[in-house]
Amino acid sequence: YHRETVGVAWSHAFLKAVFGYPLSFDDLASVDPALHQSQRTLLAMPAEDLGAMCLCFEVDGDEAVVYEESSKRRRATELKPGGADEPVTAANVEEYLRLYAQHKLLGAV
Repeated sequence: YHRETVGVAWSHAFLKAVFGYPLSFDDLASVDPALHQSQRTLLAMPAEDLGAMCLCFEVDGDEAVVYEESSKRRRATELKPGGADEPVTAANVEEYLRLYAQHKLLGAV
């Protein structure tokens, strides 16, 4: 209409989501490089150390953005069905990181 350019910068992850491409863990780097780098350390962690972290496929209440109606407190969110009962291991850490990134990029909006 007015032929004016709007100076908007969209992240790589946002554009992938808009056009229906699946998001990967590395897409988190385009939005939050520090978080991506921090979470990336899980990939190089020995299985014993990873187990000692007691991670499961759930985002705890401190990170969650979904509130319980009755208490107005944040509630934990499972990254997949039954995720609260599934520990993160060396065998499934890549799946955890992918689901965590999808939650941070899409589910937490």
